[in-house]
Amino acid sequence: MYFKLIGDCVIYLVLYVDDMLLVGNDKEIIQDLKTQFSSKLDMKYLGATNYIWASKINKIRKIGSFR
Repeated sequence: MYFKLIGDCVIYLVLYVDDMLLVGNDKEIIQDLKTQFSSKLDMKYLGATNYIWASKINKIRKIGSFR
């Protein structure tokens, strides 16, 4: 797992074998990263995830965070 702070935005990049998960609190930055990665790598967007490594991801949209 890698993370980067950009001002008050935080982005997590989780890699496992050939899977990548981007999580953060700024959709625009995440979209920019996806564009940058896809220009260098052969990528396929599989949609939003609900589970990772058998753990459920709960999204809290009104405050823009994850728990």
